[in-house]
Amino acid sequence: MRAIRQPSFADVLEDVALTPEDGAEIDSALAPAAQPDWLFQIFAAAAEAAVAAQSSAAAYREATGEAQPSLAPLDEEERVAMELDLANTASLDDLARIRRDFARRNHPDMLHPGLSEQATARMKIANMLIDQRARELKARRHPT
Repeated sequence: MRAIRQPSFADVLEDVALTPEDGAEIDSALAPAAQPDWLFQIFAAAAEAAVAAQSSAAAYREATGEAQPSLAPLDEEERVAMELDLANTASLDDLARIRRDFARRNHPDMLHPGLSEQATARMKIANMLIDQRARELKARRHPT
């Protein structure tokens, strides 16, 4: 009795390769080379946006003789504060819920190891801001 051999990867690729049968043409929509790579499309869009931003800045400078004003980038503490939205929090129970929700989304153990350092910094900032808000709420309840 002859043993049955497992097909190799090359055999499988050969079976699924797009080849015309009986002289039929390959549909251009199915041909891999017909569609640009999706990653290339993303890079191309980003490059177009960068060129548009540069040309916008150049047009502004030409029209006014001044550099185009830009918004200052937010630092991480401001971003976390905006995400937490603690100004509208009125109870310690709400703060505890916000802390748990933030940790569920941002805890370093839950994210890719490459993001661990940034996640740790965000957690420290969030805990600091939440603790600060908790002290404010406690001070309102029990003024000294």
